[in-house]
Parts: sequence; C-alpha cells; structure tokens
Amino acid sequence: MATTNIGALLLAELQTLSTEARRKHPEIKEAAERVIVVLRGIKATGSVEIASELAKSDEAISPFVLGCKTNNHKLASISVQCLQQLISHRAVSPRSIAQTLSTLNEVIHLGVDIQVKILQMVLPLVTMYDGCVYGETLVDAFHLCLALQKSRDPIVNNTAAAILRQVVVAVFDRVVAEDREHNDDEQEDTRESDMTRKYAKDAFFVLQDLCLWAAGSDTIFILDETVDQGLVLDLIESVLVNHAAVVARHTSMLQILRERLAPFVVGFFAEKAPFTLAVRCIRIVWLFIRDLHVDLAPECEMFLSILTRLVDPGITSKGGRSSVSLSRSGGMQPSKTVLGSGFPLFYRVLAMEILRNTLRDAQLLHQLYAQFDGDSNADTDAEDCHVIADVLKAVGKVAAERPELRVSNSDGIPGAQAVGGLASESESLDSKQVGAHNCSLRTEMHKLLDKHEPPLMPEPYLAYLAFTALLGVADGLAEHVLPLCTQNVACSAPATNLAPGSVLSSSLTLTDTRVLTAKQLLLRSWPVLLSVYTFYLVVRLDDLLFGQIMDTMQKLVQVSGAFELNEARDGFLLLLCRNCLPQAAIADHERQLQQGHRATLSPVDELEDGAEPKVHALPLVTTSLSGVTFTMNTRQIECLRAVVACAQYLASVLGPMWYPVLVTLQQAEELLYQSHGRLQSGPANTNAAAKTGSQPTGRRASVSGQSVPAVASDDKQLLSSDLARIRTDYARLLGFVRTCGGDAIMWTVRALCVLGTDLSNAPPDVELQSEEAAMRATASIIHRRLSAVLNRPTFAIDQLRAFAVSNVDVLVGATGTDDQGAWRASTRHLLATATHLHAPAPMRTQACSAVSDIVLAAMDLVSQADSGSDTVSQQFIDSVSSGEAQVCVLTPLLQMMNGTAGDGYANGARFVDVSKLTLDTVHMLLQSSGRSIMRAWSVVFDIIHTVLDTPQATGAAGTESRQPGYLMRCVFP
Repeated sequence: MATTNIGALLLAELQTLSTEARRKHPEIKEAAERVIVVLRGIKATGSVEIASELAKSDEAISPFVLGCKTNNHKLASISVQCLQQLISHRAVSPRSIAQTLSTLNEVIHLGVDIQVKILQMVLPLVTMYDGCVYGETLVDAFHLCLALQKSRDPIVNNTAAAILRQVVVAVFDRVVAEDREHNDDEQEDTRESDMTRKYAKDAFFVLQDLCLWAAGSDTIFILDETVDQGLVLDLIESVLVNHAAVVARHTSMLQILRERLAPFVVGFFAEKAPFTLAVRCIRIVWLFIRDLHVDLAPECEMFLSILTRLVDPGITSKGGRSSVSLSRSGGMQPSKTVLGSGFPLFYRVLAMEILRNTLRDAQLLHQLYAQFDGDSNADTDAEDCHVIADVLKAVGKVAAERPELRVSNSDGIPGAQAVGGLASESESLDSKQVGAHNCSLRTEMHKLLDKHEPPLMPEPYLAYLAFTALLGVADGLAEHVLPLCTQNVACSAPATNLAPGSVLSSSLTLTDTRVLTAKQLLLRSWPVLLSVYTFYLVVRLDDLLFGQIMDTMQKLVQVSGAFELNEARDGFLLLLCRNCLPQAAIADHERQLQQGHRATLSPVDELEDGAEPKVHALPLVTTSLSGVTFTMNTRQIECLRAVVACAQYLASVLGPMWYPVLVTLQQAEELLYQSHGRLQSGPANTNAAAKTGSQPTGRRASVSGQSVPAVASDDKQLLSSDLARIRTDYARLLGFVRTCGGDAIMWTVRALCVLGTDLSNAPPDVELQSEEAAMRATASIIHRRLSAVLNRPTFAIDQLRAFAVSNVDVLVGATGTDDQGAWRASTRHLLATATHLHAPAPMRTQACSAVSDIVLAAMDLVSQADSGSDTVSQQFIDSVSSGEAQVCVLTPLLQMMNGTAGDGYANGARFVDVSKLTLDTVHMLLQSSGRSIMRAWSVVFDIIHTVLDTPQATGAAGTESRQPGYLMRCVFP
C-alpha cells in the first residue's frame, strides 16, 4: 500500500521515538538519530526510491527492534507501526526478515492494538518477501499467527485465523509460480522435486502438518501441540479449494492426502462428532469428490459409499434394513434427533446436501459415472460397478419417503387452484404447497461454519433436497445430449403460419464418449427418476417446482427418444398422459352414464345372460349426453402441452406411441369442450342440434337428472381460451409431422384410424392389425375414456381430414412408398366408417364429408399442377403427368358409392345420405376441376353408372325403393 511519503512519515515517527526514549533508553535514541541522518541523506523524493535505499541496509529497522525489546507499550506501539510501514513499502532488507519476525514474537503479549498490527504484517512478509520467508522463517510466521489465534479477544482470534488461512494459500501460490518456472504444468511424478525445491518443500510440510494436526498426531514442520481442530480443517479446505490442481500435480502431496487425511475422514464418520467438525469434514469430502476423484479414485469411491449409507441409514453392514422413525407431527423438527443408525439427523442432511451438489453438477456426475459405473456394460463384474447407481437409488428413496406429501384422492395432477371454479375441491391453499418457501433452509447446512449447533429445519427438507437433486440429474442429461440432436425447423405444412419449432434431427451416434456415458447413465437412472416423478406428480407443488418438474420430464422424454431407449421414453410419456386427465372423474362419469342408458342399449350392445355391465361396455360416442361437472385444472393443461411438445420433438421416432398421445389429446379436447357449456340440455334437442349445429343454452342436466348451475361467464372465457390454446397446439403438432415425413406421417395416420375405429365400432383394417395391436398395447394405462358427443365433428375424423387435406400432395404424390400407404389407410378408414351398418349416423356423415373434402383438395392440387404452380411439389407433378394421381384421388368416391362388402357393411345397398354426398362431391369436382381430369374419366362414369344401376338405397330408418334416376335428378337438376 503506497503512503503519502514514507520519508516524511518515518522522520516524524523517529523523532517521536527518540524523544520518548532519550532518558531511559539512550541506545534507542542513538539508533533513531542514525536512521534520521540516513533519511536526510537520501536525495530521492519518491516513496519507492526512498524504500529501495532503506532496504540496502539493516540499519533502518534497528531503532524499532530496540523499541520492541523494551516491553514498553508506548515505545513498542511506535516501533510496530513503523515496522509495518517499512514492510508494506518493501523497505526492509531481506537479511533482516528473520530478525523482524523474531522481534514481533517478543511483543505479542503487549496488547490488542499491537497484536492486530503484527497480524497485518505477516501476510505482506510472506507474499512480498517470498524469496526470504521459507523454511524456518516461514515456521516463525506460522508460530506468530498460531500464537495470536489462541487469544481470547475475538477480534484478534478471528483476524489471526483469517491471516493464517491466507498465509497457507500463499504458500501454495508460490508453488504454482515455481512449477511454471520448471515447466511442471503437465502431470508427472514430482516426489523428488518436492524435496529439492524450496517452495514445494514448504507446501509439502505444511500440508503434512495440517493432516497430522487434524488426526491429532505430532507435527514435524510446525511444532505446535495445541491447534484447534476446526481451524485445521478450515486450512485444509482452503488448500483444496484454491490449489487442488497443485496437490494433484505433486504425487508426494497426494500421498499425504491418501495416507493421512483420507483415513482420518473415514474414521471421522465411524463415530459421532460435534456439528462444527461434521460440517468442516463434509466440506472436505465434497472437495475430494469434486476435484480429486481422478487422482484419489479409491478414496472418492469410499466417500461416496459413506454418503450413500448416511443418506439411507436403514442399510446395515449385512445388507439388512432397520426401521427409521421420523416425526410427522408438523412444523419444525430438531435436526439433532438421533436416527436408528445412532448418528444425529444433521449427518444425514449434510450427506444429502453434498450428494445434491454432486448430482446437480452435470459434468462431474458424468465423469464419476464413467469412472466408477462406466464398466458395467463391459465384461467386468457388474456387481462392482454400482457406486453412482447406489447413490441414485438412495436419493430416490429419500425423495419418496414422505407419503403424507401426496394429495389424498388426487385425480391427476393437483392444481394450485381450480380451473374456472369447476373442481370438486379448493386447491389454492399455499400452506399445503411444497416448494422452496417452506421446505428449504435459508442457508444450506454445510455452509453454516459459524454455528455450533444445527439449525431447525422443515420436516420435508430431506425429501426436498433429494427431489431437486434428481431434477438436476435430468437437467444435466439434457444439457449434454439435446444440443447435439436438436434442430429448429419451420413448419412445412402449406397455408400455415406456425412458428418454427424444435425436432429431433437424427438418432445420436455413440462415438462421443460423453454421449455414450450419458446413455449409460440414463439407462441406469430412469427407473429411479420415473418412480420419483410418479410420486411428485400428485404432490401439490408451488409454481416454480411444478415448472421444473414439467420441464425436466419433457427433457427426459426427448433424451430417451434421442437415445432410442423406448422403454424409458414410453414410461415418462405415459406418465404425463396419465396425469394430465382426471381419470377417476371420467370413469365415474361414464359409470353413471352407463347406468342412465342401460335401458336404451341396442341389441348389439346388450350384455349376454344379464351379466353385470363393465365400465367399457357402452360405445364411446353418444348423441345424448349431459354436461360434465368437472374439467382440467391449469396444471393438467400445462402437462398436456408438455405431451404435445414431446410428441412434436419425437414425431419421427414415436411409432406406436402416437396412439396413446392422440387418445390423450382427444380426451382433453373433449373434456374441455363439454365443460365449456356447449352440450345439449337434454336428449330431445339432440337431433336438431346435430343437423343445425346450434349450441345449447340455459342450464345443464346431470346424469342423475339433477340440475347443475350453468358455468359463470368468466369461467366460460377461461375454458374457451384453454380450448383454443390446445387446439392451436394440436394444429402445430400435426403441422410438424409433415416436416418429419416418412414414419411420422404413417404412424400418425394409423393412430388416427385406430382412434376413429374406437368410436365408429367398425372392424379394424386388416392391413393395420399388427400395428393396431402394438398401439393398443401402449395405451393400457387408459382404463376408461370420456364419451364423445356427436353434435360436432369427432376428434379422430376431424384431425384425419385436416391432416390429409393439408398434406394431400405428399400422400397422393408418394406412389409406392409408405406415404402412399398412409393415403390408403386414411381413405380406407373413412370409407369403412361411412359404409358400416353400426356406425353412428353423424359419424357416417362426418366421414363422407371428410372423404369429399380430401378428394376436392386433391383435385384442386391437380389443377394447380396442370397450371404449373410453383407451390406444388415435383413428385406430385410427376404423378399427375402419369395419370396415377387422378385415379388414386377419385377411386375413394367410387368405393364410397359402391359400399363395402363384408360382415357389418352394407352389402349391395347404400345409405341415401352417403350416396347423395358422393354425387354432390362429383358435381362440385366436375365444375371446379373437370378440365384437369385426364385418365380418370372412367372412374367418374363408373360412379354415375353405379347410381343408375342400383335401384335401392338404405335410409336412416330402413330401406325404401327409389327410381334409378332419383339421386341423379337431386344432384344434377
């Protein structure tokens, strides 16, 4: 620190010292006058030049050394003040450093003010005169600090501890510079050099004595028998925090840690110790794991195993388990409660905090897994490769060890508050929410170095630590993997304004060691993560924690899909699907609906021999349905949006999982629609509403016949916005299916077809039997689905129509590919629905309309291709030029007119409404695109011939005779 002018300052102080000592200490007066003469003879005026001149002689410190030896407080105070100025300005001769330290040791008993000034000189002596302070001189500096650290004055005590910590760090700082000079940055065996280089030798002996002090053994370098163990552990931590790399580079220092410190730490956890020492010891364990896991692998493995045992104290040495009793009376519990293992509870908390730090550090976790568990897939014994796997299991067990956190009788994800006030119970009690505000400590326990007793902690604190640790594992996996396999693409569906989105670019190649380690880690950890997420999805979380769980679950689905770990992907995705709907409320509603409609079952639907009806006995469509009195809460809707985001990202690899995803989307859309208040008030108005599309008004009746108050206008607006938002998400999802192409298109069509078959009761397509079986196997978690009302387009037909219309150029133009199979599957399904005898009449009409819309859209695209439009793909233009596309497009109209032969279909007869709609489509097609028809006129003539050739048509109420030209005159007047 630079002063105003060291020369003037010293002159003033020397004159004062000379005056005070002239009677009793004339030798001091003479020495002071000699230094005054020297100062006046220096011609330089700057402090640096004056200090440089003073440092050339030992005479500059002689009056101050003599002043300290008098044991007179006033003289010693002046002398110490001047010595401090000389040292800070580098004005002390290197030959006088040892004498200065010896002099300071003689006056440490003269008062607090002098002691503080002495401490202020120690660090500059070590750092500014490093070429002189080493070996025995360094030992003197340590003795000076250690002696003052034992002072009863808190200021001196704390200052000495702080200076001692800085001196220890400075000793290792000098080793860094020394290694750089000798080009020892790269790891090599430096055991011999540690004993020949002065700074490395000092650091070795200092570290050795610190470890000996910690273990309670006699020291070798710094001879002091009474050093506080907590201070020693603090000094060791300072070394490892600042210079773990230096220690790792010098094998002799590593050997000290291996032979002295590690056994002490292991033995420390064999018996109970005070809180202050436990905190410091656990912090050293963390530094071993974080910074020295490569160089001290066996020791780190042992520490991880100890932490695992502390976290799960029920594990005994023989592999058995003892019971652990935890207080559940509410409020705070003392963290000094003794567990069944005999250790205070704060041991378990400290271990859990360190494990959380480990699991939340993605890079460290992956390095530890590769080091300790990474050989589990090799030829080695897998039983020896489970260190991190054991950690994850123990943390997962702790996370789910408090079942009282779960919301009782929860139906899906509990919300912070009910959506639109329609939920059966209030969900806005902040006191019951689990989050950082009521489940965490203001300062983590392992950071409380100034506390002598453990603090009180919330009862769920351990579970909260474990849960957030596992959230960190999921985040770390995503951080490593997703940037390598994610691409932002624009939605390529025509006539859309959808924003770009993220999709899976390609399956990861496992050539990168980090990627391979991440895959192995996910393979080991996903069952634990799935069980914990299953537990916490029915816990009432605060907004921040709920947002984290949704984000990490979405990332886990994406990472699992990227690694092609289908079992893990399906597990997480199905968990989201299952919890975003109120399954119990739906099942109860359908049970009441079944009882109310038992008398109206058709012979086809009746049960044999009067058996008790099952939940799924009734069809999933109805034309008379009372409104539901429940809906989805906002958090369930957010979960639904997470399902949509996962499906969009993994669209190209979802395969059979498209079916449970679309079932979930259909159920959510149906539930929000029904709870929006658009249902008919009773069966009497159903047919009229189905024809006119009018919406109900007034009050809704429950299944039991009791009136239910209409939904408030504010609730209607909220539900309407939710419905509009998820419909936008659905459109975005299907829009990106086109971008992924190939399998994504085929599996989406297959899933929509199977979903439509569920509603229409039509037999499945024989070409999709194996795929249908695979898709239905994935949806086993959906026990009962909400019946769909038929006063509007059903989800499956509407989405299939929209998807086919927007992607007709791909479906029709991909002759001989899987996409052509998607065209065939979609049209076959719609035709089957339109011609099946037992399909509900509204669904037949919807299917006919869908076929008509698809055909018209395709023929419109044919016209654009003929006119040379730039918006039409070249593949489609090629298929049009060969005539194949026109025949492919118009054939469904002919099939719909002919009907489909087979069990359950109209054999040789036709439905009047189906035939009329087919002819209407032909009429519109001829008017708009007749000029574009080239090789498909035979199909058009076959349609007309079919009308004229068949004399009967089947109406809604039976069969009635018509003249052959009846329909032709209706359509072509």
